[in-house]
Amino acid sequence: MPLKALTLSQRLAASGQRPRDPRPSAAARGYNAAWRLLRHRHLSANPMCTECVRQGRPRLAVLADHTKPISSGGPALDPLNLRSLCREHHDIITANYRRTGINELP
Repeated sequence: MPLKALTLSQRLAASGQRPRDPRPSAAARGYNAAWRLLRHRHLSANPMCTECVRQGRPRLAVLADHTKPISSGGPALDPLNLRSLCREHHDIITANYRRTGINELP
């Protein structure tokens, strides 16, 4: 049986060439047990992506995203500062925030 080829990420990690993430650890950035519990509760209560629902094509959310980013002074553990997003919308919103400073869909 043939083996599945390694991904680029796996090859870089195996060779020791993977670039080091310059950010502090997730726990140091506030993503600890309290965050994981809040995230679980939020996604259990709000399982659909808010942007997909708004567009009339509901999809399951996989991420709890801060509406006001922690880096901009948003409260990390405030349930009112969270929205449920699918991976696609989270990536688009995050890229837009990094480009423009606006944490919404472009």
